[in-house]
Amino acid sequence: MKNIGPVILGIAGLLFATATTIANANGWFAGRAYWVPRLFVLSIALFVAALVIVIYNSQREQKPKPLVVPLRYGPAPIHTGKHLLGHHGLIVVNHGEPAYDVSLLTSEVQIGTSKLRFEGSKPILTKTDGDAFFLATITESPGHHTLGNGLFDEMRTQRVDDIIVALIYKDAENHWYKTVGKIERNVSEPGGLSVRYVRQERTKQPS
Repeated sequence: MKNIGPVILGIAGLLFATATTIANANGWFAGRAYWVPRLFVLSIALFVAALVIVIYNSQREQKPKPLVVPLRYGPAPIHTGKHLLGHHGLIVVNHGEPAYDVSLLTSEVQIGTSKLRFEGSKPILTKTDGDAFFLATITESPGHHTLGNGLFDEMRTQRVDDIIVALIYKDAENHWYKTVGKIERNVSEPGGLSVRYVRQERTKQPS
């Protein structure tokens, strides 16, 4: 539906050009000129239909939607519970409409020869919920795990400047979205890491 508007618009333009050519053909299409008004009418009708589709899609894309973004990487907020205090991970927030089934699409991120793993999911995340926390651990080798507070040192050791993280979630109408963010080494930030939002895009329901 999203891409059909330009197609119809192209067909309308082709018909309009054909009708114009026939009208200016100086007798080459003699006897068939009665098709000219019909082609003009058809091309105008198709142009109007394409315009309606384009406007509809534009309004649909502007409809309020959830926007879950990575906020920072660091210690678990106090409200997450005592069992998580002292642990580090990714803190996210929702700037839009309620988001459902929020989780890390990149639950495992390669850092050189190590792996950063995220745990947790949120059945619903709204603006008023504030921060949401996803626990992080680092696997340096099979069976050898460390806490997420060692991420800066691990990235420095592995000579990794930044890593991509992606969140996945849906809205109330079951439309799925993906937020892409980056965790970057930045010695000017507390803990040596900064987090930034890159983009949001529509995606398919995860299998």
